[in-house]
Amino acid sequence: MIALWAGSVHGREFATRNSSIDRTRTYIIILINPIFLAFGGVDKMGIKEFSERWLVNGIEEDYKNWQPRGVVSHQKASRIFIESPTGTGKSSFVLDKLFPFAAEKNYNILYLANRSALNQQIRNAVARKLKVKGKIKKDEATFYLPGSFCCLTVINYQAIPLDSTALGTFLSDYTYIVFDEAHFFVEDSLFNAKTGLLLKSVLNASPDAVWIFLSATLDASEELLLAAADEIQPNNLIDANLNNLVLQDHRIVYKNNYQSAVYTPSFFRGIDDLMPVINRTVGEKWLIFVSSIQRGKALQQRIKKETGRKAVFLSSENKADKRWKTLSTEERYDEDVLITTKVLDNGVNISDKGVRHIVIPFCDQTEFMQMLGRRRTDEGERVCLYVEVPTIQKINTLRHGVAAKRNAINSVNSVNKYAPNKKKALLAKMWEAGRKDINSLFYINNAGNLTSNFLAEEKLKQLSDFYGTLAAHYKEGACYEKTVLTWIKMEDFEPVYLGQTASEDIIGFLSHWEGEKIRMVEWESFYKEFERLYNQECRNRFPIGSAEYQKAFSVRKAPPRRKSTVNRQMQILGLPYKLNKENNCWVLYKQK
Repeated sequence: MIALWAGSVHGREFATRNSSIDRTRTYIIILINPIFLAFGGVDKMGIKEFSERWLVNGIEEDYKNWQPRGVVSHQKASRIFIESPTGTGKSSFVLDKLFPFAAEKNYNILYLANRSALNQQIRNAVARKLKVKGKIKKDEATFYLPGSFCCLTVINYQAIPLDSTALGTFLSDYTYIVFDEAHFFVEDSLFNAKTGLLLKSVLNASPDAVWIFLSATLDASEELLLAAADEIQPNNLIDANLNNLVLQDHRIVYKNNYQSAVYTPSFFRGIDDLMPVINRTVGEKWLIFVSSIQRGKALQQRIKKETGRKAVFLSSENKADKRWKTLSTEERYDEDVLITTKVLDNGVNISDKGVRHIVIPFCDQTEFMQMLGRRRTDEGERVCLYVEVPTIQKINTLRHGVAAKRNAINSVNSVNKYAPNKKKALLAKMWEAGRKDINSLFYINNAGNLTSNFLAEEKLKQLSDFYGTLAAHYKEGACYEKTVLTWIKMEDFEPVYLGQTASEDIIGFLSHWEGEKIRMVEWESFYKEFERLYNQECRNRFPIGSAEYQKAFSVRKAPPRRKSTVNRQMQILGLPYKLNKENNCWVLYKQK
């Protein structure tokens, strides 16, 4: 006989609570975790997708079922992964919902941040919520909820002690550990050799705690973080009657697919294509990301010289600049153009509504979405996006760089097998040969061996696959462009490029059809191509958001009116052509 039980009752207690059972029969007891029921059963367990302006509306009351180990019988601690766009209230959810609930349970929260700017933002937000008077001290990291002894501590990942004894003692005070900007572990692994060590150290020292991973771009890191979490297997609870019982896994992935802004993407191949657009968008601010400090400085000078517009370049070299403080505290800047590197990728939010244009260099999805997310947007707000298209030479250069790093890891790992003296000599030889990336990819473990960051190895594999795919499909055209459009949920759109003389393209296209009979079987291809060229020309000709731009895109495009739509669009652009109906087809004539 099979008995089902929902709750935290141990096997021995089952018979005690059910005096009517037939003790001559054998019962198979299936313990149904109540958390499974709370989430609608096993089939719906694991992932929850939604599209909400505010994260809390998607999570609802679920957080009340996130439990540390042992609260529910035979239940592992909850492992929560939350991917939600910037500006959807991830930190607000922690402060406004999770913190008060944790206090009710007499639990403390540790909030980990990856950047000093983000750390300061979170601490300021906590202080405002708790109505803390006065300025927050630099070393003030722990805040107590009024009327309780429960606290929320905000620190940087880099402040965590790696000594296992000290770390275990420190983490023992916290039931919830929030890993904000959790992509940090993977994305910083190419220049921070200890991100993998840090992750494993924290997880190993807190197997009973609830882990909450937060990020706007968790997708690329999620698999690696899940794998790291899975390696942490605390000793199973031993029931008196159910020996070696396997603990129920409580893992939930939340994916918020909300997108507030309406992006108008354009692609460019060089700064020369971008300069005319910068020049004509007077009164509108630009946020331009560049791939290097050298490029940033050069672009700043060029914009000042060719457009006369105020441009500032902020990087890791000038973080003492007062304009960094303005960005961090007031979320705005006074200049027409802000140029920066990915040092601004998180921890700094820009809420300045005057920022209408964002430029992003060639990069992978995580970096792209982090850069895009620096500009906080309102519902339906329109933002012009300009994306650099890489040359095949650039793609191959990056591929070779990734391959060199992967080879360095393999070489060092093999060297570690030798005796100390030989190992030292070989490493010195590798250094002289230019393998200076050893410093960023390895750390020295307790045994004195250079140890690779396992997350760096995985990140390099991701990049190798990404660049390899782009290179393999480069001749097919627009591979990267189409990939980017999927990232911003515009995969049904055709790429639009700056720097093209779209008028010539349209005239060339129309001249091809001049005097020709356009039958129904040909109409669809004609219309689709004309619409593509028309949209391209409008974006190049009219300032985004201008009255002319709005007029150009307000032409009705209902199917019964498509022929008249084309005529109206040609009139808006001043093109000397018109469609006339003849018998059962249309003929394009050039007007005098």
